[in-house]
Amino acid sequence: ELTAQNEEIVAQNTEIESLNQILATTNEGLEHQVAERTAEIKAANQELTVQYEEIRESQHNLQQERAMTDALFDSVPGMLYLYDDLGNLVRWNKQHEIMTGYSASELSHMMLLDWYKGDEETCAMITNEVARAFEKGFASAEADLRKKDGETIPMYLTAVPVKMDGRTYFAGIGIDITERRRLTRTLADQETRLRTLINTIPDLVWVK
Repeated sequence: ELTAQNEEIVAQNTEIESLNQILATTNEGLEHQVAERTAEIKAANQELTVQYEEIRESQHNLQQERAMTDALFDSVPGMLYLYDDLGNLVRWNKQHEIMTGYSASELSHMMLLDWYKGDEETCAMITNEVARAFEKGFASAEADLRKKDGETIPMYLTAVPVKMDGRTYFAGIGIDITERRRLTRTLADQETRLRTLINTIPDLVWVK
């Protein structure tokens, strides 16, 4: 009877040792898996950190480029503008607001022909010149642009086509030619007076 009990105890001990070995092997496998997973997560975190830094640097560079572009836009002594293919004003410089009297919010709703409301001839001319810009690559025109207060500014306007994100836009610059027109009229008046004077000279000589 004691022999049978001893054998049973030995068998139980053997089973326990086997279970311990199985547990040890299982734990070792789990620890290995955990270590591998931890290494994968650590590597993924490092990669994400690198990507984040690259994105942040790219955003910083874009902000700097945008700031430089805005500074260049606003330093131009005339109006700079960008219209889409439907005639919506999508970008402009600060001088555009100053010269026309419209706020940035108001300009965001402006369309190309809004500047020439009531002047069908000018609207047709501007439409034709924009079409020519898209066809030939450049166009220009002189037109009287109506400000917010109702007054008009004589402007020299340009247009060049621009492709962005699969859409066609046109960009250009607008220059106030008020002084040029005044000088042109002054020169024309001086020329008229000079011609009149020259035409009267023979008669003056004849009288003498």
